Amino acid sequence: MELIVISESKLKIMLSGEDMVKYELEEERVEGCDAHTRRVFRRIFEDARAAVGFETLGERLLVQYYATGDGGGCEIFVTKLGTEDRFRAEEGEEELLRQIYACEEETGALRRCFSLTA
Repeated sequence: MELIVISESKLKIMLSGEDMVKYELEEERVEGCDAHTRRVFRRIFEDARAAVGFETLGERLLVQYYATGDGGGCEIFVTKLGTEDRFRAEEGEEELLRQIYACEEETGALRRCFSLTA
């Protein structure tokens, strides 16, 4: 795993094919973002915190995942958007986010990235 701290709020994580096996990160499961994938990302983020001090606990995160295609690796960009309190959905917004996510999921897009801003 290679880590590049781009800024105080942005981290680039590069995983090799071996890293993907180590973390049990399966590209097919990232798309659905199931419980297993969330646990894997949490482990990766904990290792990143230990290595470079990039803290994600309690933060609202934008996670961008890109398969690299060379040996089964990937690149993950993690951006801190602020604490969860800052991003409380107003009435109706939560349903809108569910609809956007469902639409993205149907297209099979791995590059999902959207957020609410205050």
